[in-house]
Amino acid sequence: MIFRMVPLELELNRRFVLAAGSARIKKNFIVVADDVGLGEASGSVYYGITADDLGPEIERLCRFAAEIPEPRLDGFLKDREREFSCPAICAVSTALHDFRARRAGKPLYAHLGLVQPTPRQTSVTVSVGDFQDLERYAGGEWGAVKIKMDADPVTSGQVIEGMHRCGNLRFRIDANGSWIFEDAVRMLAETPLDRIELIEQPFPVAAIDDWQRLREAITVPLIADEAVETKDDVVRVGAFVDGVNIKIQKSGRLETAIEAMREAHRLDLKVMLGCMIESSVGIAAAWHLSSLADFLDLDGRWLVAADP
Repeated sequence: MIFRMVPLELELNRRFVLAAGSARIKKNFIVVADDVGLGEASGSVYYGITADDLGPEIERLCRFAAEIPEPRLDGFLKDREREFSCPAICAVSTALHDFRARRAGKPLYAHLGLVQPTPRQTSVTVSVGDFQDLERYAGGEWGAVKIKMDADPVTSGQVIEGMHRCGNLRFRIDANGSWIFEDAVRMLAETPLDRIELIEQPFPVAAIDDWQRLREAITVPLIADEAVETKDDVVRVGAFVDGVNIKIQKSGRLETAIEAMREAHRLDLKVMLGCMIESSVGIAAAWHLSSLADFLDLDGRWLVAADP
């Protein structure tokens, strides 16, 4: 098979701010398998994967994969999981499975042995300090608004004021591991807690005591994100969280993401199916796994000004 890489520059609707930085342009990469199958790679500062590193890495992986007979590509990708980053593996794995599904005349979910997903609403993300956005989602099509928050009391206070003004909205809070326990107690005491569906990655995953203390203090589910890529990670965090956020860009192979989601359900954990900032290529691939998810956070394509 021939795999080729196409750079993809995504202009965002507005500057997207997280606890770790901000951006207005997102540089991703599309992988095409035999001019048919499509996959996407999206790097992340949280994993130390920049576009400058990701592009050459994907090109190298595509060259190696082109030398492997198609029936052996699954084993090849599994064996290379420690050598290549998860987004690079994800792009090639998704392109390979998309090629096979199209060749067989099946939708991707059926090719992967999953049931057909049902139409459901996803959350939409508001970046750190962008509290003006909240009003425009009131009465809209989104299932919930996911608010990126950091530990800054000024910007967090403005966001919380906006939450109270939008009385008909449900919220999800994502701190990207930027809080300590005292931050969480202070800010959550001021929020409309009855309209918060979940809190994603309030603390670094190593701060186990903070996770456990917060679980005892509130009934809102706590979801682990940054430290969860595989089913082994799900087992590792399962004792002190209520759920996990699985993203195909973090897991690499689609099979790895599916295994992690099934392991979470085996442990009675909730599953959130999330994404990076991606085009419709990456978001569509993730959607085909959504029958295994309790919460959807697949809004990455809607953060892009023009989906190519």
